[in-house]
Amino acid sequence: MTPGVVAEYVAVKEATATLTRALLSIQAADATVNQLIAERGGPARTKALAQGAELAWNNVEVVLNGFTGAQALVVPGLAKTVGAYKSLAVSWQHGAEILVKNGGRSPKGETMQSLLGPLQRREVAMRPSLTKLAAAIAGRTCALQNAHHQLAVTKAIVQSCGTAHQLSQQAGSG
Repeated sequence: MTPGVVAEYVAVKEATATLTRALLSIQAADATVNQLIAERGGPARTKALAQGAELAWNNVEVVLNGFTGAQALVVPGLAKTVGAYKSLAVSWQHGAEILVKNGGRSPKGETMQSLLGPLQRREVAMRPSLTKLAAAIAGRTCALQNAHHQLAVTKAIVQSCGTAHQLSQQAGSG
């Protein structure tokens, strides 16, 4: 096994950890946005939720900044997917900032759904790219572990390859 293989494996494992943090951050941001869209408690409550959404999507952006060029070299689609999600995170932050600046009210009087719905639809349309990215990372982990058994114990290899298979099936149907 060469130092290059070890470096590639480390980059793939780091990408796995960062993607896991990104997915958890996106879930938290989505939950806050869902509360914001459903909010009926008035401008003060809406403003507080908008501040929470802005912070949550900022956290997503911070986590996405944790991906490295070395990881992008070994994980197909990483740079493109991360770039698209960074753009989305900034758009969410901007949308939430508009609500905060307007005291929890939409500047044109539209509903939260009409104001934020386009961002929500954009995000839903982008979700398959995350599944494909996760499948690519898991597939690369499986391939490296199968080619170099000293990288992981048999149980970990079986688990990695099972995860890669599941994600690849989901990515194929997504």
